[in-house]
Amino acid sequence: MAIAEAVVDDDHGLLKVLLDKYRPDADLHAVRLLLKGASKRRLLERVRTAAAAMQQAERLFDGRFPMAGEHLSLNIGHELSPTLSVRETEVAILAGSQTNIEISARLAISLRTVENHISRALKKTGMTTRQALYRYVQGSIRE
Repeated sequence: MAIAEAVVDDDHGLLKVLLDKYRPDADLHAVRLLLKGASKRRLLERVRTAAAAMQQAERLFDGRFPMAGEHLSLNIGHELSPTLSVRETEVAILAGSQTNIEISARLAISLRTVENHISRALKKTGMTTRQALYRYVQGSIRE
């Protein structure tokens, strides 16, 4: 309940403390949805500072408690593919499970930019589908 109050009050300092202390329980999924929803709401309201803080909280939470089957470890410190930029790689990973609109909201970039990144990544890798692109990038991460 305290996490929800911190989100509603935009108390990012308290939210960070609460999320750092959080231990997985029955509310894990609800907390994840709360953070994602708050990020999207702040983006839609065009409150950039609050949106950036909420996205940071969401990323940290997702990093600590990854969803089963979700492979979004993007902060690895070396180039994933010799042909794709870091941003193209991020978009390619998300394209495996999310729509362009969802990717746009998650990364705080325009829908057209998402489309451009996917198009360039497909062209650079020679892949023909989003799923093939996702598998290509996942293979690069594991190497």
